[in-house]
Amino acid sequence: MSNLLTFLYCSPFLSLLSYIYYQRFLHPLSKVPGPFLASITPLWLVYHSRALHRHHLEISLHKTYGPIVRLSPNEVSLSDPKNIKLVYGASSPFVKSRWYETIASKDPEGMNLLGESDMKKYHAQRRLIGPAFTTEAVKRREGLLDKPMGKFVAKMKEEGGKPVDLVKWMNILALDLLTEITFAESMDYISAGDDRDNAKDIDIFWQKVQWVGLVPDMWRRYTWTAEKLRNIGLPLLSEPTTHNLNVIKFYIAQLTSRAQSATTTSETHADIASDIARFAASHPNFKPQWAATTIVHIIAAGFDTLGMTLSACLGRIGRSQGCQTKLHAELDNARKEGQLDDSPAYEQVANLPYLHACLNEAMRLTTVIGVSLPRVVPTSGAVVEGHNIPAGTVIGANPWVVHRDQGIYGEDAEDFRPERYLEATRERKYEMDAHSLAFGGPSRSCPGRYLAWVTLTKAVAAIFLHFEIEVLEEADARRECGAEFREECFFVVKWYDVWVRFKAREGHSGTT
Repeated sequence: MSNLLTFLYCSPFLSLLSYIYYQRFLHPLSKVPGPFLASITPLWLVYHSRALHRHHLEISLHKTYGPIVRLSPNEVSLSDPKNIKLVYGASSPFVKSRWYETIASKDPEGMNLLGESDMKKYHAQRRLIGPAFTTEAVKRREGLLDKPMGKFVAKMKEEGGKPVDLVKWMNILALDLLTEITFAESMDYISAGDDRDNAKDIDIFWQKVQWVGLVPDMWRRYTWTAEKLRNIGLPLLSEPTTHNLNVIKFYIAQLTSRAQSATTTSETHADIASDIARFAASHPNFKPQWAATTIVHIIAAGFDTLGMTLSACLGRIGRSQGCQTKLHAELDNARKEGQLDDSPAYEQVANLPYLHACLNEAMRLTTVIGVSLPRVVPTSGAVVEGHNIPAGTVIGANPWVVHRDQGIYGEDAEDFRPERYLEATRERKYEMDAHSLAFGGPSRSCPGRYLAWVTLTKAVAAIFLHFEIEVLEEADARRECGAEFREECFFVVKWYDVWVRFKAREGHSGTT
């Protein structure tokens, strides 16, 4: 009996030792370097994801372990840009991992381009909404962006150079820009000076999604339990959603109203929602619920990423007096030559090289996505960095890591230096563009990238045309505003408490 009890007591310990031994020495990924705990439990990555610093963690890991790192028992991260085509190329067989289940549509006929893993379905849905987001379609409606930009410029001039929270105001500006171009009207958050908790609520959404996706089996059990409880009248467990955002509630109602009255020949509006309503009416394959879903994606997935990208561009340019001086000179010269209006059209700023270099450099160093974009190794397996990676392994590359590769971006890859894009040879420029993950991987790039790029370019040009931006040093922001800068990563990277002064430039007293 005593021998049996001893065996029973020891069995869990022996099982644990056996598991650890397998993961460290016998598992197909055992030769891939990485932290000890990462090789035996996914909870190591969950912990660091919940600590909101995964973008910097992965940079540090690759500096320590090299171009391939084991992040979890069944997940590896890559740093060398040469692997981008293999994992994310247009014809790559690497599909999205189960991480995306947390945001995928639960409706078999639903739409979620970010979370969809069925590539056939993804391409079919993207083709249906694609015409609304082409470069020409976006440029055709860009005039709608001038109204909120004019309000923003006027509002900042009213502030008279007092310190303002850059990130707060960029979120507000992004909300009004995107809603205006979507519906030809906005909720005018700029005049209110308040985003009505939209930014806070979208942060809560991403903070939940970013770590539960790392343990998909646990997430599936959670959602199953939540559904069963709701079915018996006990909604005790909530799931991450963007439908509760203040801005989404209003615009879903607007879209529903338009969809009911749209016809295939209606040209009443020149906004995105009208285009989508016409697509829905004229394409039998366009499901009724897809229109609302598309709008949710434009606004909910768009405003915080656009807001953060605007913050990064203005903050980084504003911190570099030399860069800001050069950008002002480029804008002023274009205006003196009659090539630039107070309210710049995209065509007027599309060929300003230093402006575009600044935007690309800010998006390179402060990419809005701060985690590896997880894919699954196909049934054939893969050989990566000299390691045989078995089918089913989760694999990916973090934009924050790839965008700091010295082989592509130079020895000063950690520095904000827009000139690198102007000095580069044609071949090097191609390399930098080809390995950029600023809008996601090539095979699954952001459907609204042209909308985002046109909006970003117009907004940054208009702001620097009218203002000099002074970014307060952290000590000054702490003393004057009681603010403490922080940078957090929960799938998207966010800044908080970046305080700036918008100083109106002489000779630019008008609004846009």
